[in-house]
Amino acid sequence: MFGITGKKFFQFRGIWICTWICSWVCVGGGGCEKSKAVSSDYLTVEEYLGKEVADVSPSGESEDVHAGIKPELTGEERAKVLAIMQSAAREHVPPPFVAQGMRWTDVPEALELACDKKGVEMGIVSTEADDQHYDFQLVTIEDWPVHLVIERLEDERVYEVRTVEVGRFNNRPERGDALIDALAESMQEIAERPRFPEELEPSDG
Repeated sequence: MFGITGKKFFQFRGIWICTWICSWVCVGGGGCEKSKAVSSDYLTVEEYLGKEVADVSPSGESEDVHAGIKPELTGEERAKVLAIMQSAAREHVPPPFVAQGMRWTDVPEALELACDKKGVEMGIVSTEADDQHYDFQLVTIEDWPVHLVIERLEDERVYEVRTVEVGRFNNRPERGDALIDALAESMQEIAERPRFPEELEPSDG
């Protein structure tokens, strides 16, 4: 029949059946229109995100939450904001962390630092103090006794070494000089630290 036999006949039959079904779907069943309608329900990413934003609002109603939001300040608004910030900056007082120079109360800490310096190498054994004096007993790494008396001064020098004796017979003056120099260096190091003024220092209690 029509010169088509065997395998070719079945191929032709299959093509004819597929063509008939497609024709029925598109023409008779309205499938193409339906398919087109379905595809139109799909949104682009931008459309989807815009729809999500519009669907969410505090009141539960569909509205654009970006409505009324200005992307940039006007020149007048920018000037007002700047004026407020400048006013706040002028009224702000930074904390009083400033170097206050040497203090009488720094002497014990400065001596501890001085004892660890090269050429000194001592340790504090005992301390006696009043408002005007510090009296220290120290010992060197070689086990030599050291006696140091510091007096308070009422000027920018803050203190003065009155007595320094190193050795059982006070026969190590070079070691005493090294201690005095190291103490002065340590007092200066402490004086350069940023800190509260002395009257605002938090108490230990």
